[in-house]
Amino acid sequence: MKVYLILVNYNGSKLTEECLDSIHKSEYDEKYEVHVIVVDNGSKVDETVALKQRYKDVIFIRSEDNLGFAGGNNLGIKRALDEGADYVLLINNDTVLDRRMLQLLMKNVKPDTVVTSKILYYSKPDTIWCEGGVIDWKKGNSYNGKMGEKDTHNIENYYCDFTSGCCMMISREIINTIGMLKDDYFMYCEDTEYCLRLKQAGYQIMVVPSATLYHKVSASSGGEDSPFSVYYITRNRLRLVEDYSELFDSSAMQFSLMSRFIRMIQFALKGSKNGKAIRYAIRDYKARKIGKASYPELGI
Repeated sequence: MKVYLILVNYNGSKLTEECLDSIHKSEYDEKYEVHVIVVDNGSKVDETVALKQRYKDVIFIRSEDNLGFAGGNNLGIKRALDEGADYVLLINNDTVLDRRMLQLLMKNVKPDTVVTSKILYYSKPDTIWCEGGVIDWKKGNSYNGKMGEKDTHNIENYYCDFTSGCCMMISREIINTIGMLKDDYFMYCEDTEYCLRLKQAGYQIMVVPSATLYHKVSASSGGEDSPFSVYYITRNRLRLVEDYSELFDSSAMQFSLMSRFIRMIQFALKGSKNGKAIRYAIRDYKARKIGKASYPELGI
């Protein structure tokens, strides 16, 4: 079984190095053939140059443009499939793998099932950032499962409706059937959209909580509450609810817009750029603007 791990790097070579080091320390059966692809996604300086000197066994791809999380991963997926991958594992570059994570995921893969690990905060390794997840059909949002809970070391596998793109092992069969991530989401909600496509096609998502990953949350996007993150989460969430209106309750769009307007006012009263980020996001959603945005005053 050939498994290709895909990391997207954007001005974050130090993060990527720590992730690669943890991959190289991983313990797994020799029957698994594991390869690693790093996509340098439009970093200001081509960071593959230095990384190549240290990691001779890693495949590097350089994109001159920042294609976003979705587009960067798709470059890696295409290369992996061209090289005969049976499975690809999307893994954030701001993560560190437990030594047995790969073994446990590979042991549980199935052609018709996406598998994911338990993801703990790197800075709080006893606290869960994501363990599977749920989709709120009334509010139009997806939520990381067990977020903020203490790790109980549960080892029983279970199925869920959503998992973060931070750790997602996908079979060649699934990719051939439903395709790759949607490039035009650029950042955020592309994983939720993929999970909805999975479900519609009859595939499942399984959590392997005995497999552990540590995540330096939003290290490459400036933080979960940065204008960058707020803009893309808002715009793409609205688009997602519209695109899958047959799945969401009629209240989902109303709630999504109303909650964003309230947050916009709250941010404006605080003098935060996030209020403007929400306003731009709603405007761009209505104008059907997709892909990468450009608002220098927001840091986007």
